[in-house]
Amino acid sequence: AMISKIETGDYTPSIEQIEALGNALNFEYTDLFEEEVNETSKEINIPKMNIAVAGTGYVGLSIATLLAQHHHVTAVDVIEEKVQLINNKKSPIQDEYIEKYLSEKELDLYATLDAKDAYKNAKYVVVAAPTNYDPQKNYFDTSAVETVIDLVLNVNPNAWIIIKSTIPVGFTSRIREEKKTNRILFSPEFLRESKALYDNLYPSRIIVGCDSENREEYEAAKLLEDDAEGCR
Repeated sequence: AMISKIETGDYTPSIEQIEALGNALNFEYTDLFEEEVNETSKEINIPKMNIAVAGTGYVGLSIATLLAQHHHVTAVDVIEEKVQLINNKKSPIQDEYIEKYLSEKELDLYATLDAKDAYKNAKYVVVAAPTNYDPQKNYFDTSAVETVIDLVLNVNPNAWIIIKSTIPVGFTSRIREEKKTNRILFSPEFLRESKALYDNLYPSRIIVGCDSENREEYEAAKLLEDDAEGCR
């Protein structure tokens, strides 16, 4: 029953289930991943770039892991324990794909507490800082996001800033006008906790607000698509 559901795309097995299925049917489950990587690597050639990711929650760390397959990624956090875990190839959050990729894949990923150093040479800065919502006041606290934006604009005004944090309607337009820059984009996330990397690898949709006539904005919008296995 599980095999038929997998074949029709109605069910996504866990890595442990795939491994058990391989043992039962006498095939090496890792071949499934290696074959896919080999096929996709022949199809595209992604130029390597410096990318910084602000925040290592399930949104930030899944994006950092995704992009570190082909780019040099620096993940920034304010908690030293999380930084140390990531640099030791261990996930500070529960997500089996992130855990698997960190421990087994050759990722160009480095975590740091030094935000200024991470941002100064980045072509793209992905903002995944927390925004707390107060339902009583109907208010989003975007201060952490704005702090990242201010620091990036201070140390590297030519960087493209892609906001993945949850923000209120109109925030991107307001902040672009306030900071007098068009190098701030918004890309909403559609991720499940504990399945975040899988959802980035095989996204149901990727949305980035940009001016399609601006080539640089279009390339920034393509960043996440290029590294998603399901979009190749």
